[in-house]
Amino acid sequence: MVHLEEKKCGPKLPKKIQRRDTENTFLDQNLAKMPNRVGVPAILYLFETDTSLQMIIFIFLESMNQKVISFEHHVNEVLKPKLNDYLASRDKIIEEQAEYLRLEETVSKLDGKKELMTKVDLGCNFFVQAEIDDCSKINVHLGSGLYAELSHDELFQFCKKKRNLLKKKEEFQTGT
Repeated sequence: MVHLEEKKCGPKLPKKIQRRDTENTFLDQNLAKMPNRVGVPAILYLFETDTSLQMIIFIFLESMNQKVISFEHHVNEVLKPKLNDYLASRDKIIEEQAEYLRLEETVSKLDGKKELMTKVDLGCNFFVQAEIDDCSKINVHLGSGLYAELSHDELFQFCKKKRNLLKKKEEFQTGT
């Protein structure tokens, strides 16, 4: 007869689990039939001799396999595409922040200059020289296809607000 002992550190077990009745159960019947061989556990002997136990274990393993396959499908077909979309939107926000930071740095270098000589990329790394007569006002894309001509001070304020807005958007997405 197998009795479960209550450990002082663990939780108390219900009365039904603590004591077994003296009825002959399936396990007791098969333990009585088991030969007295050294080194062979009772469960292995029961598994070898009882086909119903083998069938139960087989069904259990099949159901576990189906659950694993359904979880893999959910991860690969649902969660990974969502993660990729999330990472792409986060990267877009970070690139936009860097773009506004570069704009601020460029405008701070232009501060005090009236004329500027530069090169403009026409495409395919084909550059031409360009001359800007008045650097005091700069056209800036505000969003949704709207552009505004801003002075340097207005541009710094706009960039600061836009970077703060993008930072809050990034924090919302990352949960920090």
